[in-house]
This record gives sequence, C-alpha cells and structure tokens, in this order.
Amino acid sequence: MKIKRYLVVGKQPNKAPNARLTVSSPSLDSHEVAVLINLDIPDELFTKPQLQASITVPVDSVTAPTIDAEVIDNIQETVSKAIGVDLSISVISNDAKGGECE
Repeated sequence: MKIKRYLVVGKQPNKAPNARLTVSSPSLDSHEVAVLINLDIPDELFTKPQLQASITVPVDSVTAPTIDAEVIDNIQETVSKAIGVDLSISVISNDAKGGECE
C-alpha cells in the first residue's frame, strides 16, 4: 500500500508546536513547513493473526464425584416433605465396573 501525504508542522512563538496531515499540497502560514511523506507499507501488516488454542484434559486427572451421605439424607428429607412421598436416593457409578456407591 502506497500513501502520499503532506505533514504540516508549525511553531508559533510562545505556543506549543502543532501538526496536521493533508492529502493535497497545503496552504501554509508563515510559521509552518510542509514535509512530503511517501509511505510504502506491506498489506501483510494489516493481516490479523488467527488465534488458536488447544486444551487437553488428561484422563488421569478426572476424579469420580463424591456426595456426602449427609447431603443425600438432606435431599431425601427435603424432597419427601415437598412432595409427600418416601424417597430413596443412591449414587450409581458410571465406571466400567458399573458398581454402586452409597
């Protein structure tokens, strides 16, 4: 990408310097100078990278969930009172053995 612009820089006595950019040849005040700038920038500068992430959770980091007997008793009691039925809760393991935990 090629860009041609004029950088106009000025400095008046007892004032801060100023600058502006113009496309065409500028009109200048007595305290200003113009600098022709030819800017050649590769288009690749504007290509945004594609962000990518990979997340792997090792199998040996997975642990079986545990539920305290007290929690199970509280659930049974709360649900039984709410719907008026006797309720029995058991935790069934999803492992290959298919065992039952209580």
